[in-house]
Amino acid sequence: MHSCAGTGSHTWAHEVGHALSLPHPFIGWENTNYSSGNPTPLQLTYNYTYFHDTIDTQTPAPLDTALVEYLDGSNCTVAADLFCDTKPDYLSNIWLCDGQGNSTQKQYDPAGSEFYSDGTLFMSYSSDECQSRFSDDQMIAMRANLLSEKVAWLTDTPAEGDIAGTPALLAPADGENVPETGAVLSWSTVPNATHYLLQYSRITSFQVKEFELVTTDTSYTIAADLLANKTYYWRVRPFNHWYACTPFSPQQSFVAVPVTDVAQPDQDGWRCYPSLLTQGEAITLELQENWLNKKSLCAVYDATGRQMWQTDLIPSASRLRLQLPSATWPAGVYRLIFSGENGVKTQTLLLTGG
Repeated sequence: MHSCAGTGSHTWAHEVGHALSLPHPFIGWENTNYSSGNPTPLQLTYNYTYFHDTIDTQTPAPLDTALVEYLDGSNCTVAADLFCDTKPDYLSNIWLCDGQGNSTQKQYDPAGSEFYSDGTLFMSYSSDECQSRFSDDQMIAMRANLLSEKVAWLTDTPAEGDIAGTPALLAPADGENVPETGAVLSWSTVPNATHYLLQYSRITSFQVKEFELVTTDTSYTIAADLLANKTYYWRVRPFNHWYACTPFSPQQSFVAVPVTDVAQPDQDGWRCYPSLLTQGEAITLELQENWLNKKSLCAVYDATGRQMWQTDLIPSASRLRLQLPSATWPAGVYRLIFSGENGVKTQTLLLTGG
């Protein structure tokens, strides 16, 4: 999911190195700008919690000491990152390399020997096009950490499988009105997906998101009040523990409306009101004449898709009064579906406590 884990980026390798115990080769120089105009110190102090596996909760964070590494390697087993096959490196800001993969900035060790940092190391702060490797000693250290402290990361459990395709956005329908309080978003399952990233925004680019959530479910009831009479855009991205290279679903929109509003009839004369109900309250359905005297089915479902009630009816008038058995239903969002020979009509209902 990380925006820096794309093609040509080595952020993921760098962070895995940290997860498997590796420090930066420039440890101690973090948040310090090296300048060849100042004498190079023999040692540096740094924030302990940045570079150790166990996070110390002491406030303020304790400091630790790093010896500055000499070019000749005479103190490589006790200085900086403690690896003798990584050169000294004092550069803690992103830097570009030359054609040989070295820094363009000259540095001097405490003895005055000049050198250039090795940009091929994933654990350096060189730019992505410079990086290509972990050193041999770094790989030995990572393997040792994996086989000791991180042994739980090793498993014989089969991979969960690749994910092909994206979920269908089921409700609300594209462009549909939803209540400003308690709107329900639902989508289809995707084979091999164990999690879904849900986002909604008021702009189509999603550069600014109103909300995002990772869930194992295929529906979500919006807890926050939406802005009435505003359009929102939403999308869902499936993934699992082994496969996250998945796109988002095509986005759809919905419009938040006050739950007490009575919608205008559609082209078929259909409307259902009130959409904000108290427990046990009746609702009214309105239909056009071409729906009359034709057998229809009316059903209500809760937010999980469970059918709460249904009835067969033959409309005998353009306005029907239905008494829902909702006195015992829990407060929440429900979906009424009216289906007949002429088609299907739906209405979101918000049920409040009695």
